[in-house]
Amino acid sequence: MNTPIHTRSALRCASRTACLFEGAVVTTGLPDPGALITNEELNAMTTDPTTDPTPEAAELAPGVIWSATITEMGDEFIDVDLGDGQKGRMEAIEARFPENTEGIQAKTGDTVNVLVDELQDDVWAVSMDKANKIQIFDRLMELAKAREEITGTVTRRIRGGVSMDIGVRAFLPARESGLRNSELDSAVGRTLTCVIKRYDLDKNEVVLTRKKIAERQHEKLREEVYSKLEVGAVVKGTVTSITRFGAFLDIGGMDGLLHVSEMAWKRVSRPEAIVALGNTLEVKIVEIDRERDRIGLSLKDMTPNPWISVAESFPAGSRARGPVTSVTDFGAFVRVADGVEGLVHISELTWDRNIKHPSAVTAVGEELDVVVLNVDIAEQRLSLSHKRLTPSPWQEALSDLDTGVKIEGTVTSVVDFGVFVELRPGVEGLVHVSDMAWDKRIERPSDLRDFQPGDTCEVIILNIDPDRERISLGIKQLEGDPWADATANLKQGDVIDVTISRLESFGAFATIAENVEGLIHISEVSTERVDELEHHLRHGQEVKVKVINLDRRSRKIGLSIKAYLEQDMMYEYSEDVSAGTSLGALLKAKGIVPADEDGGDDAPEATEEAEASAAPAEDAAATEAAPAEDAAANDEAVAEAAEDAAAAEAATDDAAPAAEETASDETPADAEDKAEGE
Repeated sequence: MNTPIHTRSALRCASRTACLFEGAVVTTGLPDPGALITNEELNAMTTDPTTDPTPEAAELAPGVIWSATITEMGDEFIDVDLGDGQKGRMEAIEARFPENTEGIQAKTGDTVNVLVDELQDDVWAVSMDKANKIQIFDRLMELAKAREEITGTVTRRIRGGVSMDIGVRAFLPARESGLRNSELDSAVGRTLTCVIKRYDLDKNEVVLTRKKIAERQHEKLREEVYSKLEVGAVVKGTVTSITRFGAFLDIGGMDGLLHVSEMAWKRVSRPEAIVALGNTLEVKIVEIDRERDRIGLSLKDMTPNPWISVAESFPAGSRARGPVTSVTDFGAFVRVADGVEGLVHISELTWDRNIKHPSAVTAVGEELDVVVLNVDIAEQRLSLSHKRLTPSPWQEALSDLDTGVKIEGTVTSVVDFGVFVELRPGVEGLVHVSDMAWDKRIERPSDLRDFQPGDTCEVIILNIDPDRERISLGIKQLEGDPWADATANLKQGDVIDVTISRLESFGAFATIAENVEGLIHISEVSTERVDELEHHLRHGQEVKVKVINLDRRSRKIGLSIKAYLEQDMMYEYSEDVSAGTSLGALLKAKGIVPADEDGGDDAPEATEEAEASAAPAEDAAATEAAPAEDAAANDEAVAEAAEDAAAAEAATDDAAPAAEETASDETPADAEDKAEGE
């Protein structure tokens, strides 16, 4: 009597929809016979009823896996004998075993395992395919729980990984394979060691992993490779991948980087021009970094270094000729010998400073004559020049250009701080905004006029710097300087008449002459403290002032009403000293100091008798002391005037930056430096 292989309860257990087991690892490492299950063992489970050690029942029932014998094979159905006169039937397609048996066809008389389904007209509906699947998945469950390693064969490359045969079809994701993409592409037919990561019977899914196995094997291989390698050794490697910065080579299971700078002594812009996938190359090990797990390789070190003889072949000042190999934003590279290239910076391509890109002068492939400027063997750099093969237009220009010369030029460019004017081919000068007008502040060239490239402009040469090849030009200097003319005879200490032109919070500006102003700081308006300037001065008012500061370089003039009043008072005082007028009385008369308060009128009466008796003595003393007192008063007045002048000058300097409309602090030379940098 036949015995069941599995009962319905076993089927229910095996068909749970989410039997997931994490942590498996898959690699291409050496097989471990003690831990592996082979395809043959899995196949045997589909045909050998004895693989089930615990038969549970002796009668047929739905959900039981039963041993049956094929009695008749038709085109549509196959009949089987279930024993004890019980018959079963399944579809003919089920006579073909799953993929793992390579499609071997069952035949009459074979004994097979079937899953009993239901009884229809005294014939049981059975399925050999379902029975095989349940048995296999039961075994997979055991392997997954134990995390045992199994072997499988890669059958095809699919999206995201590879398909494998482990008795059933399984999927090995690329990220779990421990293999490069290039290795996955060539992995079909390869046997890999794997661990089941998860499976789902209902969806017929088995997912594998070999990440931990790969890491373990990689670490073992890494130790073996590092123990054999040393810097300077020559090894063979196969190009496995190419990137924009170089290529990776397999040198015995480990990857080494062949950087683009180590591919050839010449300049290499595209690694694909030197190496290709699958190339086997002899390279030299130039770096081993175990901490960062990096191996640096060099292909160019396999050939002699051409730079060793460059210093002798191309000394500074020598000439050479070669093709332009590349053009960049900053210049052009020229090959002067095999493996030796030099840079012609954009500033050394032509004397024309208006060139914005090297492509306007040369192109890749063009033969270019150059002169060597500098050789740096350590850095393997060669500085070249093309423009220096011809005379500098500056040398020719200096022969007929000089400071003070008026000349017409062509506007080449307009910037915020000025206008560049070409005086000779290749020779430019800068008209800074501060040199455009005498009578108004120019913030940008458009404040004077609408300058356009190509315009003709008359200028005067202010300065020539042959070492830096720079020329400072001026427009306002074409005419006389009104400020200099108006102040030619003016000096510090002069008393002049001025007209108040405008009032500010810090003082008043006064017109000295047309387009020439000076500042009366608020501290210089009166001998008294001034809080509200409007109470003392008004627009259009004419006043007398003393010049206390005259700075011709910065064009600043400091004026003072207070200094003028004090000077005037000192003059009147010196006139009245002989008449017996005291300084205090003079200040009271001028209203500069207040008169005596109540009680002051009684003082003369109280002291009249004393004064009368002391008059002769006082007259004598006064006569003797008058010269000394006059001298002391004069010295004191001079000292006070000097202190007032110093205070006014300081106040003027403090206020001037906030008030006067002066030209930009940026010098023409600074501006030209800025323009050249841009």
